[in-house]
Amino acid sequence: MSPAVSGDRNVMSTPNNPLGPGPEADRRLVYHQELDSVNREITRLGALVCETIQRGTEAFMKAEISSTQALIDGDDIIDQLAVEIEERCHSILVRQAPMAGELRQVVTVVKLVAELERSADLMVNVCKASHRMHGSPMTPRLRGLITAMSKEAGRLMRLALDSYADKDANLASALADIDDELDQLNRDMISAIFEAHSSDEIDWLLRCSLLWSLAITNGSGTMQ
Repeated sequence: MSPAVSGDRNVMSTPNNPLGPGPEADRRLVYHQELDSVNREITRLGALVCETIQRGTEAFMKAEISSTQALIDGDDIIDQLAVEIEERCHSILVRQAPMAGELRQVVTVVKLVAELERSADLMVNVCKASHRMHGSPMTPRLRGLITAMSKEAGRLMRLALDSYADKDANLASALADIDDELDQLNRDMISAIFEAHSSDEIDWLLRCSLLWSLAITNGSGTMQ
C-alpha cells in the first residue's frame, strides 16, 4: 500500500509518523526530527570526549604544561555543547510531552550527556595533576600501563557510544564484562606504583599523584 500523502503538505504515514496527516502526526514528526538532531549532537560530544581522553593522556605522559593547559582551556567547548544538548532535551520534554518509551529516550540522553561531560572533566583533572608531577620521572612500566589504560578507556567509550547509536542492547549488556580488562590494568597499575615507590624509583609526591590520576582515568572509561 502506498503511504498516505496529504495534498500540498506532503505529510505521509511512515514508521516514524504512523498516524498519517494531521496535527498529531505533525507533532510526532517534529519530535522524531528533534530527537534525531539531538542524537547527532550526542555523537559529536562523544567524539570530542574520546579525543580528550587521547590528548589528555599524551599531554600527561609528555608532561608538557602548554599541552595540558590547552586541553584544560578547551574543556569549555565540551561543557557548552553538553549544556546545549540538555537544554534541547528539556525543551522537547516541555513542548512534546513524550510518553513511555519516548520519554525514556529523552531521559537516557540527559543521563548520557552528564556521563560524557564527567569523563571529559576527569581528564581535565588528570592534566591538572600532571602540573604537580612536572619534572618527576616515571618508570617504563608505569608509562606503558598508563598508555594501555588510556587506549582501553577510549575503546570502551567508543563501544558504549556505538551501542547507543545503533540501539544495540546486546553490546550495551556486554560492556560490563568487556570492562574487565580495564579493571585488571587498574590493579596492575596500583601494584606498579607501590613497587616503584618501595624501590625508590619514584618519589612520594609522584606516587600520590599517579594514584589519584589512576582513579580518574579508570572512571573515564566506565560509562555503561
